[in-house]
Amino acid sequence: MTAKAEKIAEELRNSLKEREDFEGLYLYGSQAKGTQHEDSDIDIAGVFIQDVSYDREITLKVYDIDLKHDIVIDFQRVTKEQLIQNPVYFNEIKKGKYYGR
Repeated sequence: MTAKAEKIAEELRNSLKEREDFEGLYLYGSQAKGTQHEDSDIDIAGVFIQDVSYDREITLKVYDIDLKHDIVIDFQRVTKEQLIQNPVYFNEIKKGKYYGR
């Protein structure tokens, strides 16, 4: 896991934790496994109580951190229900690091 990816995940968690519907996030993928390349993005799944697929506030927070660190963040918004319904995806992100509220 890269220090930059961890810093970005913590920064994103800190910017989202004020939301009552935010439960936590997972840093997963190549950055979490340490197999990233120079152009790798950062895979993060944000877990929310309800569907926030079209929440502009979240989009802007992710975008601001994107620009600040000059890296692409692939941010997926999911609910616990969606994770339970898609165990293959859930098993993959669980291999990463969880950042709770």
